Formats: sequence, structure tokens, C-alpha cells
Amino acid sequence: MSRSPQTFLEQFADEAIRGGADLLMIEYKDGWDEVVSVSGHFLYEIARLRSSTSGAAAFREELYSITGRGKRISVGRSKYELRAQVLDSFGRDAFRVEFQRL
Repeated sequence: MSRSPQTFLEQFADEAIRGGADLLMIEYKDGWDEVVSVSGHFLYEIARLRSSTSGAAAFREELYSITGRGKRISVGRSKYELRAQVLDSFGRDAFRVEFQRL
């Protein structure tokens, strides 16, 4: 069975959930969108996307689109709902994406 390609958000959430993380944080720093998984007091950088690329722009648009309405994904045999919050980080938008197992 063929599966359609995952978006950046789906890829990063999948990696974070499989690694036991509670949420993702996405912040801008020095021209990059940094994606960090958070598990308790531990942080792990999953990816850095050059902010000026079309892929990073599409990633941010997807984050904005799930703010307030969420998105469901499957990880292994479990389903999760992703919900994003937009936060202020020194005048730029940052994102907090929480996972809820359904």
C-alpha cells in the first residue's frame, strides 16, 4: 500500500512522538526555523530549516492552519491530534505544537 509523502509537520511530529516527546517548539533564530522536541526537561533539536526557503514557508503555513482547529495523524498504530499555539518570540511568531493521543 502506497502512502502519500508526509509534510514537514507530520515528519517532525512522528519523530518526536516516537522519541517520547510531549510537544514540539518551533522558533526563528539567525535565519533558521529551529524545530525542537520537548520531553519533560529535555530538549532535542530535530531540524533546522532555512527560513527563506519555500519548504520552511509551507511548514509555517501548515502550523498557522492547525492553530485552533488541529490536525490528526497516525504514528504506528496510534492516532494523535496535533494542536498549535502561536507565541511571541522577540517580535517573531514561534509555535508550540502539542500531541494528544486519541
